[in-house]
Amino acid sequence: MLNALRTYLNKRFPLTPSRDIPAEYHNLEDIKLIGFAYNIKSVESGDTLKQIIECIGSQNIPYKGLVMESKRNALKKILVTYPDLGENHNITIITKNYLSWTGIPDIHRSAKFFSHVYDLFINFNSRSDFKFDYITKRAKSKFSVGMRSSALSLYSMVLEGEYKSMLDEVEYVKQVFHYVKAIKAGGENERQIS
Repeated sequence: MLNALRTYLNKRFPLTPSRDIPAEYHNLEDIKLIGFAYNIKSVESGDTLKQIIECIGSQNIPYKGLVMESKRNALKKILVTYPDLGENHNITIITKNYLSWTGIPDIHRSAKFFSHVYDLFINFNSRSDFKFDYITKRAKSKFSVGMRSSALSLYSMVLEGEYKSMLDEVEYVKQVFHYVKAIKAGGENERQIS
């Protein structure tokens, strides 16, 4: 049964990245908009999301986030602790009520998020999950970063921990910025070699 469902989803929504926008490697100084997708599983996810937003915000680059609730009522518990997350206009929150049976977010709720072209898109989902693969595919990004090497074709770059262990999300976003800062702007790498 699961194989039949997986086959149906792959035929209906093939998970190859939308490359209407050619991939570009940007230096941190050239990034004008960051997009990210995050999965809320528990109250601890709220703490992590808050730290991720602070880390991205510390770069002084505008951002947009798509936050999906994977465990019913987890978001309500988080909003009690962090009411400002619900008021953050840069975050689009999709609760379980606004997911189709296949896990695809409601078009009306997610349209604003998908309307932007991101210079850097970060997917914080570390497990194989159709809805996050779909979001990564739909997001118009010039450079995308993922946590899973099993979905290499979706990303420009995949970051994993040592010996393929998973990095925690806050360390992961710090590593993304570390690597993006290392990219030289405008072909400076080539000039240094010659």
